[in-house]
Amino acid sequence: MQSTPKHLNPSYFPLLLFITCIAAHAGILNHSFMLDDSFFLNEKETLKLYPHAIDFFTRNQSTHYIPLNFLLNVSLFHIIKAPWPLYLLNIVLFYVNCLLLFIFVNLISKNPATAFLTIAIFAVHPMSGEILQHITFNIILIQFALIMISLITLYKYFETRQQHISFYITSLLTLCCALLCQETSLLFPIYAAALLFFLTKIPASKILQTIIPYIFLNILLICLWLISAGHTAHIAQNIQSFHLTFFDWSSNFVRLTTWYIKNLFIPQNIVFEYNLTPVAHLTCLWNLAFGGVLTGCIVLIFCYFKRSIESFALAIFLTGFIYAAPACLTHPDIGLVFEPHWLYFSSIGFCLFIALMLVKLKKHVHRWLYAALVSAVLASYFIDTAKLHAIAKNELSYCENWLRQSPHNSYAMSLLARQYALHKNAVIPADLVPDMLNGVDFLIKNNYYISAPELIEKLSSCKLSPSQQWELLLKSAVFYCKYGSNDECREISDKIIHSASGPSAYIQLSYAFDQFAIKDKAIALLEQCTTRYPKYKEAYLLEGTIFANQGFYEKSIALWEQGLKIDKADERFMIDIENAKKLELP
Repeated sequence: MQSTPKHLNPSYFPLLLFITCIAAHAGILNHSFMLDDSFFLNEKETLKLYPHAIDFFTRNQSTHYIPLNFLLNVSLFHIIKAPWPLYLLNIVLFYVNCLLLFIFVNLISKNPATAFLTIAIFAVHPMSGEILQHITFNIILIQFALIMISLITLYKYFETRQQHISFYITSLLTLCCALLCQETSLLFPIYAAALLFFLTKIPASKILQTIIPYIFLNILLICLWLISAGHTAHIAQNIQSFHLTFFDWSSNFVRLTTWYIKNLFIPQNIVFEYNLTPVAHLTCLWNLAFGGVLTGCIVLIFCYFKRSIESFALAIFLTGFIYAAPACLTHPDIGLVFEPHWLYFSSIGFCLFIALMLVKLKKHVHRWLYAALVSAVLASYFIDTAKLHAIAKNELSYCENWLRQSPHNSYAMSLLARQYALHKNAVIPADLVPDMLNGVDFLIKNNYYISAPELIEKLSSCKLSPSQQWELLLKSAVFYCKYGSNDECREISDKIIHSASGPSAYIQLSYAFDQFAIKDKAIALLEQCTTRYPKYKEAYLLEGTIFANQGFYEKSIALWEQGLKIDKADERFMIDIENAKKLELP
């Protein structure tokens, strides 16, 4: 390791770093409340859920056990009513993160130039900027600081030859707090083992002995998680719902990680949550690529760099994907997902490795060329971060960009649907119309009976294709039949039936009613259809299915038998009748 150059005096650095953080991320100060903020803005509800401080640790409102997250944000939103002070707090916490990262890298590298470059990349990178755009991610910034303190004190404990046990105790206590912030802290034993293995000469047996208390804390947190919220996580069920083999999953996970790594080097479509539909396509090719890259990293770490800071940087970065691997299965309704904040801490490995490579490059190029290269990299990241913050000025523009970068994301779609309904002057772009048609479904299902007609009206003013116009008409009927008067429901239903020739309109409208649990009106329409078109077998099939789903097997069998008389060769009726008779038996 290099000794600290005398001409590099970092005493001026804290102020310069603070100015850099403000310059890079001041754009968020005029942002509005967004996304998860709505939960904490409902002060009456949060105070009802958590009347006492101890309730944050005993009552859980999510699939995670993160009591300090709820304690911190419920308190902050109770005290502070405007968004800008909360965004400013995020910038201050991020500044603390950068300071601690500088201390840590300077400590392990003994080279301020490496530390400067590491935090310069980290401070202006759009991935860091994405974290700051979410007020409630303040807990991730605090978690980062706690993990960093824990690593620094652990390293100092061995640097002082274990003469100051207070360093080790501090490391354990700060990890306890970090574990109560976010579950990604569970990776700490791996971080600690990598730190000691690659940057000290401590034998493996001693390293294992050192990290055992950290593993015990992990087990304790998992037990608390299972007691409090684990039964609602359903990770096992999520895995089964995908119907993927291990190799299918791994190939799709590689696609997710490729998206993340690509955006580290060339930030283009960074979003809060990126999703993709898993496919069993080119599985072998993706898995071969994954195997080759992983093998290359292992060779670099253990054969080329060996026990060095470069190996440590790569190990820290790769560790983050250990959490992302199971976490990507948490939303089976939208496919596999990847949330960049999962790797917020491990991304320091990326920044450190790039900084180390740049420091090595300095020896081989002219200093002016080197300065131009470093400046270009930092300026590029700085500009991309500014663009990212400009897009996220409010929830409407943020969700528009999110849905474009991560199509069919139901979370982004539902949030955007509400925003269009709330902003009367907002215009729905043509490329987002299909998603907003699905957004009407979300508003109806979740009882947004004020927002839904606003969105329907806004969509009706857009340039729609004939199929989209028909779809919107069906959704309008569903809304007015669920929340409007009988006269409104009858009027729009008659309009749909008379606008189409033949009995298909009855089927489509009845099916739409059934999907939204308006079964009485669906059955009434189908009875009208069979009266008007007694030979239309599809009406008997659908009406029988609606009755069967409610457990009325006798009625469903009678309807299917009528349909079978119309078309004796239709196997659907025979199969349904056979299954219903089995279910009808006591």
